[in-house]
Amino acid sequence: MSRAFTLLELAVVIVILGVIVSIAIPRVTSANENALLNAAVTDFRQLELALRMYHADHGAFPPNSQLGVFPPELKGYYSERAFLAGPTLGGRWDWNPTFGPVTPNITMEQNPPDVDLWLRFDERYDDGNLRGGKVWRHNTRYLMWQIVP
Repeated sequence: MSRAFTLLELAVVIVILGVIVSIAIPRVTSANENALLNAAVTDFRQLELALRMYHADHGAFPPNSQLGVFPPELKGYYSERAFLAGPTLGGRWDWNPTFGPVTPNITMEQNPPDVDLWLRFDERYDDGNLRGGKVWRHNTRYLMWQIVP
């Protein structure tokens, strides 16, 4: 008597493995995107918290900073290294107390922008509209996070 697998048994195993893989890959991809979006909102919230703490201590927000330049007033409130490393979604940070359609705001510059990812980010953490609420798309490559009083 032969102890080898038959062609039919091998085919059944291959089909079962194919079904398992077809179920697992979208879940892994979804988990990666969830982790990315969670990290991105954490980035914005930590920077917002630093700015709010500065405001509480000084009665005003720090002055405007240039794109990708760490506002020196935030030393002791936020890590310069983290600021210069940029947001999880890529690009560079910018602090704008008086610029753009929503002020004050933290801006993430991304070139080229991943607008589909930005929309999923907005759907999860705001109102699903990149032209309203707390999260805004400004021009072509800026995602703004409004600091609402």
